[in-house]
Amino acid sequence: APGTALRDQDLLLTGPVVSDLARAFEENFQEFIWLEKSRPVAIKGRRKTPIPPADSGVLRETGAGLNLPFPMEDLDDRDATARLIRSRPRKDETYIYQVYLYLIKSARKSIFIENSYFVPDRELNRAICDAARRGVKVVMIIGCGKDKDRYQMQPTILRYHYLPLIQAGVEVYQWQSKLAGFGELHSKFAVFDDRVSVIGSYNLDPRGKFLNSENIVLIDSEKTAQALIRYAALNDLSRSELVSLAQATSYRYPKKITALVKLACALTVKDFW
Repeated sequence: APGTALRDQDLLLTGPVVSDLARAFEENFQEFIWLEKSRPVAIKGRRKTPIPPADSGVLRETGAGLNLPFPMEDLDDRDATARLIRSRPRKDETYIYQVYLYLIKSARKSIFIENSYFVPDRELNRAICDAARRGVKVVMIIGCGKDKDRYQMQPTILRYHYLPLIQAGVEVYQWQSKLAGFGELHSKFAVFDDRVSVIGSYNLDPRGKFLNSENIVLIDSEKTAQALIRYAALNDLSRSELVSLAQATSYRYPKKITALVKLACALTVKDFW
C-alpha cells in the first residue's frame, strides 16, 4: 500500500559473491541469536519480528503483477566484478564507512549518492564538500525522514546538514514522499565516476557507523553504474525537490522560536540517531 511501501533498491547477484553473502548472513544470524538469548528475561523476545511460514505465499511474492509506480529495467551484467564489504561495529569494523570515504576522496568526475538517512560526521561531510570544490559533480537525493515522526525531529536533523553541502556546490535533492505517492525513501546506494557502485543497507549516519551491522556490495562496472544513474534520474529526481540555498539556510538557522527549540533538541541527539 502507498502508505506503508518504501522506495528501496535491491539487486540480484550470481557468482562467487553469493557465497560470501550467504556466509555473512549466517554469521550475523548466529550472532543475533546469541544476543537474543543473552538478554535479561524481562525484555527477552519483546522485539522479535515474526517470519511468515514458507508456504504462506508471502515469501514467494514477487513484483510480477503488482501495480508498482517504479518501472523495472532488465539488466544482465555478467562481466561485473562484485565484492562484499561488511561493517560490524561490535567487532570494531567500520569498513563500509572507510569505503565511502575512499571513493569520495578518489572521485574525479562525478558522485551520485541516494541515501535515506544522511547524518554525516565532520570527516564525511568535509570529504563531500571538498569533492565538489575540486570540480567533481556531486548530486545527492536524501530522505526527508518519517512522515509519522510526530515531532519531526528526524527531518530537522537531516535538513541541518544541507547548507554546507550546497555552499560547496553539491546539488541536494530532498525526497518528497507525498509527491512520490510511495512512502519514504529507503534506498542506500552511490555511484562514483560512472563506474563504481555501492549498493546495500548502509545509512550514512551515526547508527550505520557505530551500531548497526550492515552489508554492501561494491560493483566495478560501467554498465551497472549507468543503469543505476539512469533509473534514479528517471524515477527519483522527479519525485524529489532541489533544495535552494535560501531553504538550506532557513533549515540551519531557523527564525521561529518553535523551530529553534526543535533544532536545539534535535542536535542533542544527532550523534546517536
